[in-house]
Amino acid sequence: MKRIMSVVILVLAAIGAKTVAAHTVVNTKNFTVLADETLLSPIVVFANEIRFEGLATDDIFLFAERIDWTGNGSNDVWAVGNEISLTGNIHDHARLGGRTIRVSGVIGNGLVAVGGTVRIGSEANIKGGVTVWAEDALVAGNVEGPLSLSAGSVTLGGVIRGHIRIRANDIRALPGTRIEGDLVYVSSTEFIPGPRVTITGKVARSPLPPAPRRNLAFPLFLYAGALLVGIPFVLLFPDFAGAGARLWRHSFFSSLAAGALALGLIPMLALLAMVSYVGIPLALVLSATSAVLLFLSQFTAALALGGVLLRRRGPQGVREALLVLAAGLAALYVFGLVPMAGSLIFICALLAGFGAVLRALLRTRQEPIAGGGAFRAAEISAVPAASSSSSEEHITDDYRGP
Repeated sequence: MKRIMSVVILVLAAIGAKTVAAHTVVNTKNFTVLADETLLSPIVVFANEIRFEGLATDDIFLFAERIDWTGNGSNDVWAVGNEISLTGNIHDHARLGGRTIRVSGVIGNGLVAVGGTVRIGSEANIKGGVTVWAEDALVAGNVEGPLSLSAGSVTLGGVIRGHIRIRANDIRALPGTRIEGDLVYVSSTEFIPGPRVTITGKVARSPLPPAPRRNLAFPLFLYAGALLVGIPFVLLFPDFAGAGARLWRHSFFSSLAAGALALGLIPMLALLAMVSYVGIPLALVLSATSAVLLFLSQFTAALALGGVLLRRRGPQGVREALLVLAAGLAALYVFGLVPMAGSLIFICALLAGFGAVLRALLRTRQEPIAGGGAFRAAEISAVPAASSSSSEEHITDDYRGP
């Protein structure tokens, strides 16, 4: 699990680092590139839905609820979304992250896919190798290069010309599968290929190591510590916490991208500042501030998730808002205990919270936070005592300026 979490963080940080060179940033509801259109420069797109049918001659970064790629990419394509469908061509690397990922196109220089469900269909043709982290993975296309799979359930098919490394609880091979290389797997059950499955190399298996006894004392300690910090944070800064939670809810993927971008840029800026003696204090302040904001970001995510779990909407009193915070934090820490998919959810929620906190700091407080979204949150802000029939401070769903 630690390895998976580290890779996910590195992937997201790489997204942030590479977007520095992008010339164009687009934030819209629906983004469409028609078949006769060409993008000549790098571009970063934030949208609810992206449909790409044309040609991208440089790197492209896509963040949306749904991404449908039927076009052509000459360079790298990075895509993060809820549902990703790739049926077109990518001549360089493809880096995909989402809940559901379907690939049935052509990729020229390797694929990395991180998601809940990853489907590489029979029409897919991938060169340069494939790396997949998922709950459920299917590889049924033509793969030239090494194949690395880490999933709960793995199904193999098609033609794979390269060595395979698998870590999964359940491994199956479809009839007609051809593997031109070694297959080494780690599983609690033995993989028995059928008579119509061809493997030219060796097949070696190592059983899963026994699961260590999970000690819940440390996670409970972290949860209690976070709650003790989160309660005064919510009470002292209700407007700021509410703004961050609302941004987390209304523009989750934009906040996720902003958090990943910041996570990639801040260490680079700190290292550059430390080149000179004058910049060392600035680097230390930048690092400390970003660490504090990253820690506080869990509270914005917790307020949003807690609102979903408890179905709290509209004006809320202090007790209700703190209950939402406690429930949301509990959900985050429970997600963190679940291998693979749960850990990925935890990381994405935290990064989105980090991005929402940064955006809330940069946004003018008089500007209302608009937008829709699938996430209901407990956005909070203090209401003057004069506006309430009770002397108790209230917390409302509406964002207020000073």
